[in-house]
This record gives sequence, C-alpha cells and structure tokens, in this order.
Amino acid sequence: SSMISGEHSFYLVPSSESFVPFFDNFEVKSGGSFGIRHRFLRRNQAVGAVSLSPAFLDFEAEATASYSRAWSGGTAVEMPLNFRFGLPLGLGMRLGFPISKNGVRQTALGLQYTYFPLQIGIAADYVNPRREGFSVLRLTMLTMQDIFFLNLLANATYEFQVEENAEFYLRLGVPVAHIFLPYLAVSVKAKQISKMPLIKTELGALLQAGNSVSLAVGTHLNTAGDFGIYLGIQKVFSFEKENSVKSSDEVSGARGTIIWDINEVSNAEFRKWKGERWQNDDYPAVSVSLQEAMDYARSVGKRLPTVEEWKREVSAMAVENYGGECATPNLTKVYEGKIVNGLRNFSGNVAEWLLPSAETSPVSSVAYFGGVSYGDTEAACSRKRNSVDVSSSKGSAFIGFRLVKDL
Repeated sequence: SSMISGEHSFYLVPSSESFVPFFDNFEVKSGGSFGIRHRFLRRNQAVGAVSLSPAFLDFEAEATASYSRAWSGGTAVEMPLNFRFGLPLGLGMRLGFPISKNGVRQTALGLQYTYFPLQIGIAADYVNPRREGFSVLRLTMLTMQDIFFLNLLANATYEFQVEENAEFYLRLGVPVAHIFLPYLAVSVKAKQISKMPLIKTELGALLQAGNSVSLAVGTHLNTAGDFGIYLGIQKVFSFEKENSVKSSDEVSGARGTIIWDINEVSNAEFRKWKGERWQNDDYPAVSVSLQEAMDYARSVGKRLPTVEEWKREVSAMAVENYGGECATPNLTKVYEGKIVNGLRNFSGNVAEWLLPSAETSPVSSVAYFGGVSYGDTEAACSRKRNSVDVSSSKGSAFIGFRLVKDL
C-alpha cells in the first residue's frame, strides 16, 4: 500500500542454492492491494538419478532422450518418461516409463518419503521387468544439500534380485547467475562385490527456462567404452490456487496479527484525501492532527499502531541497525532511506502518531507519538529513539504517521 503507483518488478531469492529464484512483473494501481505467494522450484532434475519428490499436490513430468555409442560400434537410444506426484506428509508417488533399457522394456512404480527441512529422502520402486524378465525391488537413499558454493545431489541405491546391484550417484553443481547450473556427476555401479564396478562420468548443465520449466543437456562416458549425449526437460505442475493467502505467516512483513506499511504516509496520499493541493508530494505528511490521521487511516481500511505495537517493533530492531538517522537534519522523501526489519525511516525523518488506548473516545489535548524526527539533535535522537513521548494532538511539523493493517 505504500508503493508508488506504476509498473514494478520483483526478484525473490531463496536462502538455499538448492532452489531457483523467481522473477516477475506487476503493476500497482492507486487504491488497490495485492499479495505475492510463491513456492520455489528445486534444482532436482538429474539424468539417471533419483530426485526429491514434489511438494504437496504438485506433480513433475520429466522426459529425457539420450544417445549412446560403444567403442565397438553398437548404439543405444533411450527415451524415459518419469512422473513424480506430491502426496501429504512428505510422501510422493513415482511412475516411470522408460521405452527401453538394454533392449528390454520396463516400467517402475514406487513411493518416496522426503523430509523437506533437511532435504533427505528414501524411495522404494518396483521395476518390471528387469533384464531377462526378472522383477526388481529398488531401494534408494537420497539427499540434496548446499556445501559452501556447491549444490550436491547424492543417491545410494540397492536392488534386490538374482544378481544384486548396488549403485552410488553423486552430482556436484556450481550455480551461476541463479538460473544456470553446470555440474559434474559420477556414478559407480556394481553387479556383485567380486566384479569390477562400472564407473560412469557425466558432464552437464541445468537451465531454468521458466518459473516451472528446467532443461538439462550433457554428455556421459563409462568404463565399458560407452559414450553419448542427452537432452532432458522437466515441468512442474501445481494444483494449488494461486494468489491466495492462507495465514499471516505467509505474508511478507506480517508481525503477529498486523502488517506495517513500509513507508510513512506521504503528502500526495494525505492531501489528495483532504482535497488539497500540495507541492512536496513525496515527503511525509506533517502538521497533521491526531484526529485527521485516524480519520485518514479509517478511510483506507487501516489504523495507527498502538504504543504497545510500536514498542514491540522497536524491540525487534537492534539499536545499531538504526544507522545514521540521528545525524540527518533534513526531511527526506518517504521512499528514500534505509529499510530496517522491513520498515523505512522507522527511527528518524519524522516521529509518528500512535493510536490512543480507545480510538472511539474523544481525542484529548495531549497524544502519544513514537520515535524521533529530523528536528531532534543527535544527542536527543540517541536518547529518545527507543521511547514514546507526548505532544499536542493538533500536530507538529516534526510528527507524521505510518499505518498498520489488521489481518
């Protein structure tokens, strides 16, 4: 509500390199409101590896085409198609339709449990048929982690069959510009402990082609003399209604049951409501009485913060984060200045009106305000910025106001 009308862009960057940032454009219209709710896409596409299951009620489709050629001259083409469905409680269903594997058609059906806070999981798949008609029960432990600047995906797989197979897959990627992930992968596969394992190296890259689409391209080489190339595409589908907000915890800036405006109310907003012409539109509205501030807040569906709410917000900010506001003798524009804990100019610029204990009661001649203003000396600012004070309810050139909205 404190943003300037017009076109804006936003870029959401996750705290973990295991997830892909999100970019979008939007338009702010006067008097309107909007919410942004987004779930980040994981970098979990990997050829020949087990990946983390999707979130609840989402599903991922992955198609891969690979061409391999042996040193002896034989060739093989594989075009697997895999699906992963999100289920409650961190569960997921897995369904695979490789067209052929070593000349034998096969399908896979399984379940997976993923503990998302740690990004670790376990998957069990039933594969039929395998090789000369044998069915296989395949059990896999998997994890995706960030190690320093690397993105790691690891699988440890064991197959229960006539000839037992064990395989370990490790992929290390280096995220570049958030949307590009070149990686090196190594897999070691052994049919029996007594036999030499098959070692396969894979050099590839993931490219985020959209907010829910990723591409993979690469080449592989193994100790059996096979080398080849592959191309993959992964699409994430969500069945959850977009642009919906279910709780205050999912709203940026939410603190308890209220949302604070980032900026102080400007002259452009307040004077337009009063039907007045004003020159300094981008500066905070000052010389506004407490009653006028309360009336304006009510007209836009908001209110002034209470003394308790203001003190609670102060306690959430470290004093050292206030920076040089106490050394700023001039009034600044509402959208200029440092943002601390989601609020701009919370200490400094202008002091801010606070709501009386009972808004419906007549406003007395003395009213509370919080913080300090450009008119305070540096010594007074350092002394008063954590406390509330009283002033005439008719207003002052040093007192403006900021609004909050109840959720």
